[in-house]
Amino acid sequence: MSNLNEVIDSLNNENAEELKETLKTEALAQEKRERQLYSRAKKAEGFELKDGKWVKKEVKIDSKPTATDKPGEIGYGEKSFINQVLGVRITDTEQMKLVEDYLANGKSLESLVDNKHFKNDLKDIQDNQSAKAAIPTGTRGTSGSTAKDSVDYWINKKELPENVELRRQVVNERIKREKSVSHFAK
Repeated sequence: MSNLNEVIDSLNNENAEELKETLKTEALAQEKRERQLYSRAKKAEGFELKDGKWVKKEVKIDSKPTATDKPGEIGYGEKSFINQVLGVRITDTEQMKLVEDYLANGKSLESLVDNKHFKNDLKDIQDNQSAKAAIPTGTRGTSGSTAKDSVDYWINKKELPENVELRRQVVNERIKREKSVSHFAK
């Protein structure tokens, strides 16, 4: 466009023919750039040029199963259905095993929605898991005893636990207690 402005500014009768040629050249160059841009835009939209007309390309869909659609494997859509509709936690192996067992016995996912046996089995699993989660870990079940995952338990027992992090805490606490004891008090 700047070349075109320069040409218009230098307009006089002497160079009228030269001006016409320059304007034609600029117009052809701009038209060529516009065609290229239009062509690129159409190709990006999925069109192709056939017989001078832009025609939408036909998309071929392969009927071959993808790597995630292996027989017996649950895909993303099924997992979403299982999680949202059936109320099964995908990350829980016991609940997913129950779903897989029902599917292996010829049931479909849709039939599990209204299957009272599946619902009862799932509820039993979820109840057992919530009961296990409610029990504190490391307790003996008697009142007054310390939990097996506490530092005091292992210091009183005068042994070291197998848990590496807890073992570090026990050793550090023993060192701390030995430093705080007065050696002259006995």
